[in-house]
Amino acid sequence: MASNASKQNDEPPPPTRDPSALILRIGDTLSSHADEIDRVYRVYSTSIFAVGAFTFVITLLIVALWSSSSLLTQGIFVAFDATMIGLTAYGLWAQKGFRVVDEIDWEVSRFRFITTFELLPPEGSSPAERVWNSLKRASNASEELQDLPTDKIKFSAEVEGKSGKRYLFDVFVHDEPRSTIRRFLAKWTLRGSPTHWIYYWLFPRLHQRLHEDLLTIFVKRISKTTPVTKSDLETSKKEFEDVSRKLHDIPEHAVVVSTSGFSQDALDYLGDEKSEIRPFADDEESAAMDLLVERSDESFEVAHYG
Repeated sequence: MASNASKQNDEPPPPTRDPSALILRIGDTLSSHADEIDRVYRVYSTSIFAVGAFTFVITLLIVALWSSSSLLTQGIFVAFDATMIGLTAYGLWAQKGFRVVDEIDWEVSRFRFITTFELLPPEGSSPAERVWNSLKRASNASEELQDLPTDKIKFSAEVEGKSGKRYLFDVFVHDEPRSTIRRFLAKWTLRGSPTHWIYYWLFPRLHQRLHEDLLTIFVKRISKTTPVTKSDLETSKKEFEDVSRKLHDIPEHAVVVSTSGFSQDALDYLGDEKSEIRPFADDEESAAMDLLVERSDESFEVAHYG
């Protein structure tokens, strides 16, 4: 008996699986089927709209014929109209299920961002290069960032905003299509334009391509001995928006790096919609700031992921 117990104790424990691989695989699967998911959402939304419009027309017709109809006909009309209204309401309620997919995708993106920055050793000879190399691995657009030409990536760059002011960024990335037509469509018919609605509903593939044609990333370093405050972040937000208006693009990433941490009011500010980067009139077009703390050993801590 004793020998059996010692043998069991000497046996190595069963191997444990790394859950991070599964989580990232879920995110990759969602990303690979993003077009199909978006297509289903569009078809569903269009169908609900068509049923709602048909119900509205039927209701008007019932009202017009109500006084000249018999009691039995009126009862049939009421039952039919109530059924159509109920189906429309149920369809609108069930539409919330699509948000679950978005929430899962967001959580996976958050997991990828945090684990990449905090667990993988940063690479690079300067702070800006270390942030950039980690961001390339952590971003949802990792493949696009890996393939970027080096002339599109600038370190310690001064960038002019629409106001004419110039701002210093640790890392500044901006890429536009070479085609004049595609560049014009992406910059001037996508943001704050009625054609955005036309692209979204009638030309979904063109809509997606135009969004992907422009790529902008900001990394702002705030060097101070005390934690970064809400006021500092408000200033950074204005800088991001000013340059975004100049480029006519929404940033893929807007990162603020600090070596002294962030105050509680700064973290609370990031939980408010007022902190979102909105350079254009369209409220649905916005970006959130990501906060990084650079430790003394050159590693990073994610204080906030937008």
